Amino acid sequence: MIVARNLLPLAMLHWSYGHPLVPNSTATRNYSLPMSHHEGKEWDRELILDEALYTLWSDTDRVESVTFSPDGRWLATSSDDAYINVWDINNDWEQMKRFTGDANTAANSVVFSPDGTLLASGSSSINIWNVTNDYSLVKTLKGHTSELSTLAFSPDGLTLVSGSGSKEATRSADDSIKIWDVANDWSLHKSIPGTSYIETVTFSPDGKHMVSSTSNKSIMVWTVDDDWSLLKTFKGHTDVVYSVAFTPDGTKLVSSSRDKSIKVWDAANDWSLLKTITEGSFVFTVAVSPDGTLLASGASDHTVKLWDVTDDWSLLNTLKGHGDRVDAVAFTPDGNILASGCLDGSVKIWDTSSSPLSKITNTPSKVPSEAPFVTPSKAPPSDSSIGPTKMFTTLLLVLALGMSLGYVLYLRGNMTIHKLINCIRGKYSNQPLEMDIHPCVELT
Repeated sequence: MIVARNLLPLAMLHWSYGHPLVPNSTATRNYSLPMSHHEGKEWDRELILDEALYTLWSDTDRVESVTFSPDGRWLATSSDDAYINVWDINNDWEQMKRFTGDANTAANSVVFSPDGTLLASGSSSINIWNVTNDYSLVKTLKGHTSELSTLAFSPDGLTLVSGSGSKEATRSADDSIKIWDVANDWSLHKSIPGTSYIETVTFSPDGKHMVSSTSNKSIMVWTVDDDWSLLKTFKGHTDVVYSVAFTPDGTKLVSSSRDKSIKVWDAANDWSLLKTITEGSFVFTVAVSPDGTLLASGASDHTVKLWDVTDDWSLLNTLKGHGDRVDAVAFTPDGNILASGCLDGSVKIWDTSSSPLSKITNTPSKVPSEAPFVTPSKAPPSDSSIGPTKMFTTLLLVLALGMSLGYVLYLRGNMTIHKLINCIRGKYSNQPLEMDIHPCVELT
């Protein structure tokens, strides 16, 4: 009967077709799939072909931001559980560091400085961390009165821009952009008030412009000078503009929106609309590869899409594996790897070095140990060539369920089960038949 109790979880593991059921490091239930916070149901792994190279698990809440260090050695992620995680790319994606600046406040954004020596994180305040000294705290910047939503360093590293906002419209909402002078002890250089939630800020590659997007459907272009004057405001989206990104040559700006579209703007001339890509779901994030050939987008349909910038922004590939909406994407400096952060707390690593038109093959997942906040260990590679067939898996499940049911009835004293067991014991052993082990209750 002990065997019967163990067969069911074994069968469930086989049913995942080579993808182990991953325990969450901060969850109390082991060997179960993470719960979707919004949908309240478990993933169906049979319906998800996971094409990611690795899956990094450390958080139980939405991953808000992913960013790579300029030298391509580190991946930093932040999430709603207030934690920042740093992963060592050169050491098989091991979790190198886990820390928090503002406890109980979501870490909405992380960004490396251009020289890679500093990491800035935004939550209720801005924290500056020394990458070269074990991510020790260098400075805490206070000035926003609403949660920090986005951060960006200027290309020369001399300026840090932060955006904030309140998702509930109140008189006290701080929907502002603040400019911090890095060279002058991180002093506040300018504060630009706004009227709606600042979704994201980014700099043009030449550092001459800063672009922000807001929840009121607008995109604003600012001239980077002493006055930080507003150059242009344009509205082409019909809903919240979640994300903006420049192409590496600075000639185009890409934006994504809740209106289920991606738009491409002419940043080299008059910021006119060049193209609209219609999606079937909310597009929360976009990023352009360092060589300017690929656009990555993450959406509410749980997918990451790759678009060919050189071929009129045509769709190259749809990467599947996430179990919920994708809120953040980022390329490595060489463009060979893409990281995506999900609402369920996972980060997936994708290989973009091969031809985007070819399917990305399955390789091992990266999972943490059962103890919370311990460096993750890698799950064994999956090999569909040696896995059981679907028919065998089905039979195994039926057998396990039948034996489990029989064991339950046995414990409850079902007379028929007792007679059957005693019959088997009498037929295949020298033990005498026992018609009554203990008082039984016939089940109807």
